[in-house]
Amino acid sequence: MPEPVAGHMLIDTGASSTCISQQAAEALALKPSGVGQSHGAHGLRPVLQYVARLYISFEHEGGTFQTVREGQVMAVPDLEKAMPPTLLAGGTPVKLVGLLGRDFLRYVTFHYHGDEGRFMIRVHADSLVRPSKKPQ
Repeated sequence: MPEPVAGHMLIDTGASSTCISQQAAEALALKPSGVGQSHGAHGLRPVLQYVARLYISFEHEGGTFQTVREGQVMAVPDLEKAMPPTLLAGGTPVKLVGLLGRDFLRYVTFHYHGDEGRFMIRVHADSLVRPSKKPQ
């Protein structure tokens, strides 16, 4: 059993599906489940798809919200190069391992206050689809 790959995921309102980095898929020794088409700044290109279990947590002032999502994800080659490590307040480096796409974001309300540089996410936990069983 491989060690989990921990890191941050960007909220990508332009992505139709949740994606992980190809490097994370390889570190987890995931087996491709198919090939999909990815539309991005690079144009249309084929990418590998995997079945993955994501443990997603949002930290907030009152604590932490956690959920598990299991399903098809697309792998983004060289995601780490597109988004080099950045620093959080306090100098902590951030490792980017994926993108949260609209397949997850359909369960949230997102408010962006651009003039103040802040945002609010409300996760509608009651409507999240729970994984039914382990994929074979």
